Amino acid sequence: MIKPYLIYNNQIIKLSVFVAILGTLLSGPLDQNGFNLSGLIRTFLIGFLSGGFLSGVMFFKMFRNKEYYFYYNLGISKLKLILVSYSFHLLISIPLVIIQLYAKHS
Repeated sequence: MIKPYLIYNNQIIKLSVFVAILGTLLSGPLDQNGFNLSGLIRTFLIGFLSGGFLSGVMFFKMFRNKEYYFYYNLGISKLKLILVSYSFHLLISIPLVIIQLYAKHS
């Protein structure tokens, strides 16, 4: 029963990663002291968990809105799809937070 959630999340995560990378590159990965890995990862995570996720959901709503009927027929509401997808995003970001904390202390 997890497969429909993975299909939906796959569509959302593609755009989330793209928007997060684009936002990270546009915000300037260089710090005053040079390359700052901790700041780079933090900027990516903020973009991934906020703007990237929201743009992915909005893209799906605008261009693939009729696919929500597929999930509705399986008994999955739109809210549940979005919440589970955001949980997947949080799960993916946990290793990045650990790397960011390690890079910050090094």
